[in-house]
Amino acid sequence: MNQAKMCSVRNSKSRDASPTIFYGICGEGLGHYARAAFLIPQLQGQGYQVEIFTSRRVADLCEQRLTGCPVHRVPGMRMHYQDNRLHMGKTTWNNLNSIFQGPGAFRLFRKRARVNRPFCIISDYEPLASITGNVMRIPVIAFDHQQIATECRIDWGPVSQFNRGVYHFSNLTTYPHPTVRIISSFFHPPLKKPTAHNILIEPILRPEILAAEPIAGDHILVYQTSSTMGSLKQVLETLPGTKKVYGAKTEGAGQEAKPFDEQEFVKDLARCRFVVVNGGHTTLSEAFYLGKPVICFPVRDQAEQEINGHYVARLGYGISYQLDDVKGLPDFSVFLAQEESFRRNVMSNGRRCGNSELVSFVLKYLDSVR
Repeated sequence: MNQAKMCSVRNSKSRDASPTIFYGICGEGLGHYARAAFLIPQLQGQGYQVEIFTSRRVADLCEQRLTGCPVHRVPGMRMHYQDNRLHMGKTTWNNLNSIFQGPGAFRLFRKRARVNRPFCIISDYEPLASITGNVMRIPVIAFDHQQIATECRIDWGPVSQFNRGVYHFSNLTTYPHPTVRIISSFFHPPLKKPTAHNILIEPILRPEILAAEPIAGDHILVYQTSSTMGSLKQVLETLPGTKKVYGAKTEGAGQEAKPFDEQEFVKDLARCRFVVVNGGHTTLSEAFYLGKPVICFPVRDQAEQEINGHYVARLGYGISYQLDDVKGLPDFSVFLAQEESFRRNVMSNGRRCGNSELVSFVLKYLDSVR
């Protein structure tokens, strides 16, 4: 059976009532939006009214693409990168304003809750949504990839002790006391506390990826969520063939910088030879579903990306490199020599989709708390 059909979810008839769900989405990183963009229409199809609370670019996307959902803008996290490294000091400074605006945003949550009386809150790494649920005694579903570090027995790989502590603190303050935890991931370390309300599922994939027909092409797809990797041009010059580059301005032999277009990106991803990417979970999962091995450059000091890169190598799906500057350009001959082996591993084990499991679990839980 076609995997796209296996992963698709069919809506049943809408319910007579329209109970309300609040959905908080982290505005930093499109992976959070991608998960919400899949789940929210499924909830609407079951008769639920969804109100969205998010920030920055994700708020714009929700207003443009998720019809029928009020979108409320709240303060959100903003990361600062410098030469493919998370700059902790500037990130902290950037987020002080969001912290100061927190009380006003919390009042907005409470005001909307008094009006529409949500019976459940879903949070994809949005702390104010989680805290509102705890304070108002509304069940909270914590749904993301980030919880893998606090809820599973992971191999931390290259992550420093300091960054482990920062990551733990961030997760614990984002989700103080969730009722349910759903963790979506392309790798599955054992859960610390496996329960009926604490589950680990396969990656959530957008319909465009499920519908794409992968072929073994000649070009290399390059996707950079942070455009601050100063040595990217030199790195790409050491790789053979044509490079189609999204998310970064680069010029060089065989390098084609492309403006981001969702349909064009999916087409280039499905037809590429392999992928060069940071350590973002969503793009990695999409590449693996389409059978593409990966060269991974995780953003340094961003623990989630460093963990993802470590598991890319551990699973045999590609190689993860730590790169600070042009002085230490990696030798890609090892990757190129093992490229077909990586491709076989991805084709055998990486084509996974958790869409149906997610919807089934969430709808069953919502029925239990209504």
